[in-house]
Amino acid sequence: MNHFLKFISAVLISWTSMAFANQKIVLISDVDDTIKISDVRYLYDKVSFSVFKDSLFFGMNLVYQAIAQKDSESVSSEFHYVSNGWKPTVEESHGAILNDFKFPDAHNYRPRNLKEVLTKVSHKENQIQSIVNQEQPDVLILVGDNGEKDPKTYHEMAKKIKKQYESEGREVKIYTYIHIVYEPKNKQTLDLMPDQIPFSNAAELAVELAERGLIKGTSAIKIINAVKEKLAIEPANSVYGPLVNPYFKYRKKTSYYHRSQCLRNYNQSPFVSLLNGLND
Repeated sequence: MNHFLKFISAVLISWTSMAFANQKIVLISDVDDTIKISDVRYLYDKVSFSVFKDSLFFGMNLVYQAIAQKDSESVSSEFHYVSNGWKPTVEESHGAILNDFKFPDAHNYRPRNLKEVLTKVSHKENQIQSIVNQEQPDVLILVGDNGEKDPKTYHEMAKKIKKQYESEGREVKIYTYIHIVYEPKNKQTLDLMPDQIPFSNAAELAVELAERGLIKGTSAIKIINAVKEKLAIEPANSVYGPLVNPYFKYRKKTSYYHRSQCLRNYNQSPFVSLLNGLND
């Protein structure tokens, strides 16, 4: 969480005009353990959470909504949700999360079908490529988590897409954000590629996006305040409903992401001063 404050000053920059006017932004998001609490590494929890329809990582819908608000500023945005889950087992709970919490373009949902399960095709890679070919984005945002293969998959797809654009004489900006849900083996790299940006909750993701002009600074502050307030009242070892830190997050002691450390950082004077300045 210590790196969080390093980006606070960057939010100030994003209050000016945005850098992506007249461009098309496409966001491709994983679902399980990225926006939906799933605990995919543990079979018992994975099965249990698969039926919960309100297990939202608190604030993630607000972040995506903030990106969608850019549409009113001559910026086109499209959202797609790609899951390696098999459609009959995940469609109901995923659909509830996307629709009930008003994720933008919730209908653009792509789980695996039976043929893909049986043939073991690279579903996520194929869907990302299909979406890029269809939408032709100027800015591509990939959002996943460190529970399974997203860091490797996104890194390989980013390289492939950049090469494709270069061969066509075009440019594309690609930003990859990885939700750190499980304790990384490498505390320095967080098991990510150099071009990937980690976040531990919706507030951190909002700051990262604001730094790059992908959402308004004022939107980021609203999300940060919401997460801060939620953390302050969220019981330890929580299981049900929208949560910032569900009970399984960081089973080992990881002070960087611990709830108490988050709250301490949110209450440090530089952060408080920034919030007060916006609220004046």
